[in-house]
Amino acid sequence: MKPPIVRHRHKLAVLLISGFLLIGLLWILLPQELADLAHEHFDIMMGNVRATPFPVFILLLGILPLAGVPVTALYLAAGAVYAPVYGMPVTFAGIGAGLLINLLLSYAYAKAFRRPVNRILSRFSATLPDYSGQPAWKLILIIRFAPGLPQLVQNFLLGILGVPVGLYLVLSFSAEMVIAYGYMTAGSSFATGRFNLFICGAGVIVIVLAATSLFNHRRA
Repeated sequence: MKPPIVRHRHKLAVLLISGFLLIGLLWILLPQELADLAHEHFDIMMGNVRATPFPVFILLLGILPLAGVPVTALYLAAGAVYAPVYGMPVTFAGIGAGLLINLLLSYAYAKAFRRPVNRILSRFSATLPDYSGQPAWKLILIIRFAPGLPQLVQNFLLGILGVPVGLYLVLSFSAEMVIAYGYMTAGSSFATGRFNLFICGAGVIVIVLAATSLFNHRRA
């Protein structure tokens, strides 16, 4: 039996697109007083982020997800705070640097647990599969496109399974940077009021969700 996300993928896509359009419409039609109030609260919320130098934020982007902080919130914050100051290309490059730090730290942290986990499994006549030196691209994509699986869990699984680090970095970095671009542009639109950026960011996110659903459907 196919999982619910595959069986109802068309309804999910319609719901997501409708939700993004509704948010965009409300953003346009919002009374000026409420819009000013929303911007005021948004500025207060972003105050702590603004006080953080961009290089420090890049390091935090590499470290905080290891403590369970959602990376999407950091992507949104980067777009809202740093993109209007440094520009989209520089901000995107900074996100890439932080993401690379996070991927390397996550992989090293998870791989350190591989031997202890194998020792525990050996008591039950089992062992972790060894993907070192073998084609593991399909496993990486399956885990990366697993619906609802946090990035921290994805990184830990790939590290503890011992997939080749080069392939892990190339595929994981490429997939995550597409997602990061969508959230970064959406965050920038909230700060600048440029609705075209919101449409661009929302479009990228919807495309990624649709591609994920299609990938899982073909795999099912």
